[in-house]
Amino acid sequence: MFLVLSTFLLPISILANIKTIFHSIKLYFLLIFLLTFCLIGVFSCLNLLFFFFFFESIVPLMFLLIGIFGSRIEKIKAAHYFFIYTILGSIFMLLGILELYQSFNTLNYSDLFLIELDIRFQKVV
Repeated sequence: MFLVLSTFLLPISILANIKTIFHSIKLYFLLIFLLTFCLIGVFSCLNLLFFFFFFESIVPLMFLLIGIFGSRIEKIKAAHYFFIYTILGSIFMLLGILELYQSFNTLNYSDLFLIELDIRFQKVV
């Protein structure tokens, strides 16, 4: 469902901003298409390491989109806040992924789905 939603929102996001983007139109389209590619990667991968890679690939793209094409004076500040908070949250996600790999020697969703995890372990990870 998220794959369909991501690809469906691509032309809508372009049409919604077509009158507000006056400079660097090629850069805007490049960033939007790369962002959509990374979203498709996030929603279609079956490995936690690839999920993390695609998830983190979105951060610099969004940083650039907010910083360059934002509509308010505080767009640079907002881009920095977005970057810092996302990276800080991602550190904990990476630690959880590494703990899963250390405990079960796999990062595949299908393999991890079959393992019954203790509720305490789930809360920690």
